[in-house]
Amino acid sequence: MGKVGSIALYLEVSNQEIWKNHEARAAFVRHVFGKYEDGLRAGPKLAARKDYVGLLICAFTPMGYKRMLLCSAEIYGKELEGPWGKAKCIRIDADDGTHPWIRTLDLSSPPLCSMLDAPVKLRVLSPLKSPFSILKDLQESQHIIWEYSGREDLKVFGDLPHWMFTHIRLRPHRDDNSSKTGSLNIFSSHRMANFILQFSILRGFGSEKGKGFGSLDVSS
Repeated sequence: MGKVGSIALYLEVSNQEIWKNHEARAAFVRHVFGKYEDGLRAGPKLAARKDYVGLLICAFTPMGYKRMLLCSAEIYGKELEGPWGKAKCIRIDADDGTHPWIRTLDLSSPPLCSMLDAPVKLRVLSPLKSPFSILKDLQESQHIIWEYSGREDLKVFGDLPHWMFTHIRLRPHRDDNSSKTGSLNIFSSHRMANFILQFSILRGFGSEKGKGFGSLDVSS
């Protein structure tokens, strides 16, 4: 099996403000779930009421996915203390029908066709750290899917990109000129473009993804 995906955790926290920082969220994921090298990373913060935090956890390898599900079950109802203050997991949501950022993919058995019908807008949800190449990240994701599935239509040939980027509105982050925030539109005519993009979103983009940087997702 090649399952990967993301889940939403909802936590009762002692300090809601600190969770706005992507590096604090990443520290929580490293401590409780595992490192980026284990196939896990912190996704963006989700909407939650006062004294609570919603957090997306992304697993982009099958072993990371299994570990994510196991760890989330183990911490449910427990209070965890660390650099993020105190946090108690009160809800876990793994249903990809409840939130557009929750997703489940099977790398070993992708659909025959997963096209983009039109350009999609990607919004930067945690700073995009330089150096970065969104095209390279997409091509690496395509290569990984090919390795798992063996699908010839997913093999990367030559240097000609399938991807087009428009309406690029990236600007320096207010706290770090080496990071970018903003949005861009992306499109590809590749028959598996949507699947490749969904997997790339799980992996993150740019440098220092294990520190909470590089969360992008589709904006309506």
